[in-house]
Amino acid sequence: MPRLHASHPAPLALPWIVLLAGLVAAPAALGGTPAANLADLSLEELLDLEITTASKRAESLSESPSFTHVITREEIRSHGYRTVAEALSGIVGLYATNVDHVWDGVGVRGFAVSGDYSTRVLVLIDGQRLNEPMGDSPSLGEEIPLDIEGIERIEVVKGPGSALWGSNALLAIVNVVPRRGSKIDGVESRLEYGSFERWKGTVTAGKRFGNGLEVAALIGGLDAGGDDRIAIQALGNAHDQDEEDLVRGHLVASYGDWSFGFYASNRNKEDPTGGYETIFDSPFDGTFVEEQQFLAQLRYQRAVLPEWEGQVSARLFHSTYDYRGEYEYDQECCNFVLPYHNHDRIESKSYGSELQLSLSPHERLDLTGGIEAQHHYEIDFRNADLFGIYADGSGAYHTLAGYLQGRIRANDWLQVVVGSRLDDYSNFSAEVSPRAAVIVTPRKGTAIKLLFGQAFRAPNVYETAFDDGEKIASSLGPETIRTYEAIVDQHLFGHTRLVGGVFYYEIDDLIAEFANPDETVEYRNAGTVTSRGLELALQTALPSGLRARLGFSALKAEDDGGRWLSNSPRYLGNAAVSVPLFARRLVASLELQAVGRRRTLAGNSLPPAFTSNLVLRHRVLDWLEATLGVYNLLDDDVRIPSGNQQLANGTEHLRMRGRSFSGSFRVRF
Repeated sequence: MPRLHASHPAPLALPWIVLLAGLVAAPAALGGTPAANLADLSLEELLDLEITTASKRAESLSESPSFTHVITREEIRSHGYRTVAEALSGIVGLYATNVDHVWDGVGVRGFAVSGDYSTRVLVLIDGQRLNEPMGDSPSLGEEIPLDIEGIERIEVVKGPGSALWGSNALLAIVNVVPRRGSKIDGVESRLEYGSFERWKGTVTAGKRFGNGLEVAALIGGLDAGGDDRIAIQALGNAHDQDEEDLVRGHLVASYGDWSFGFYASNRNKEDPTGGYETIFDSPFDGTFVEEQQFLAQLRYQRAVLPEWEGQVSARLFHSTYDYRGEYEYDQECCNFVLPYHNHDRIESKSYGSELQLSLSPHERLDLTGGIEAQHHYEIDFRNADLFGIYADGSGAYHTLAGYLQGRIRANDWLQVVVGSRLDDYSNFSAEVSPRAAVIVTPRKGTAIKLLFGQAFRAPNVYETAFDDGEKIASSLGPETIRTYEAIVDQHLFGHTRLVGGVFYYEIDDLIAEFANPDETVEYRNAGTVTSRGLELALQTALPSGLRARLGFSALKAEDDGGRWLSNSPRYLGNAAVSVPLFARRLVASLELQAVGRRRTLAGNSLPPAFTSNLVLRHRVLDWLEATLGVYNLLDDDVRIPSGNQQLANGTEHLRMRGRSFSGSFRVRF
């Protein structure tokens, strides 16, 4: 619609700028050398990748006191992942949940409240919190201010992580790490076109200079006409109500002990679902949202106390999140319908700092500790229309936290990890989040982990302070989780690794939405949720370059009455293989995903969902790469339980898109 495009013409022009830049620069690329990538590493080297998310210090996957995964840039490219949410759905125990054809979410180990925006998953960009303070929602779809082209890897830590990271880290932590200048070493431009008139373009540049300065930058945009006919249960077909456009960019730089990151995005998206009883299939402007995000972080890190291998890190960070929702309703007057918009506004600003010290005072002892302060100094919200103002308020607050974790190497085969964090809120009582792990390595290639952790999510401003007469403010306390887990990590024959685990968790004082007799809605701490399950993950890498993985989860999540949770599958399965052909100039990748039956909020059961994706990536020349992806290859009917925002219209589930394709050219120079 014109409203979506009038104020943001950049995404329309950007793809052609990208293509022109690539064609002009292509001849100079003939002498270029492709950047090294993880496809050339052995599985042993992949297992020894250093990650920082699980313990806030560098450690290998096998040493991590958690069930940890790394999605590499090579996997992102080979499988044609277009968003972080798509990449996460390939991890055992995780499944994608599209909330309303506007935002993507993720379920973890059988828990994903229908209509919830993944508030119990902490999402970071290079260690900086992305969950916004008004509603705790992270960005996992196109709205994330770091384009998929600018991602080096995604670190995923399943289980509670509040012992180091604080609120929201109940079920998992997702840390999205950007590409560095030395990894890019040049300029890349990429142009993509796909189904639903989806145009996307990016330009990426990066280099490490002789004086040690390292810089990487990306600018990109997307313009999508969207699906011109979306079937919505109980309502019919929404026509031309799915447009989306965005522009985003980032800059990361480092010099000596200093590093800096800046990320920005502006996105507009139509909502075709008729949620919140808005006009469905509107012939007028329709319902749409606009959101802007800005993140900045400055970090200083240097070695200290060399005899103890010490390292000190200090960082300052700032973020803003602005949201505008235009919800279209109708009003009968004078024998015809007058449409009007209900205006939703959110403006939030936060800053903070962290000081951390890591050292090894003994050859068998590693310590990591720090203090962190966050000040959410502006959280303003307003809801109004031509009939009045329904909500107009703010909810600023601040937190102060301290944490400490130690790793004791009792001997060559036994390690013990213990840690805890104290979070003190200006508007809630303090929360303590302990963790403990015993890691046994009886022989080379075998690791056995016994884990315990506790985490929390503090109630957000929307749950406690927002009051528009229909949704009323509530007095709430944090919800907490306790998790027990056992993992066996086994290196099998050749280059094959098998990881299996069992887990049990219990969420107490769950914050949930309730309807009152007077038809108002409020949030309460009520009830307990338990989940238990089995997870298996198998991966292999052959000298030929073939990569394959297989995952399966058996899950059982229930409330305190023994009832099956909504949007909670009893099993998850995924399989993926990437096969290099023709001297590795062509890589063919196939991915299969299965999600078991899920219950809707109305109590009905949805059929299992099966999807398959096929991606072909061809290195035409040293400087030119072409990719073709077919998503939902078999055109399966995939349905996801809807939230209360759609249920009011009788919509129990939302259908996801059928078969679609995407093709792209990447030019490197």
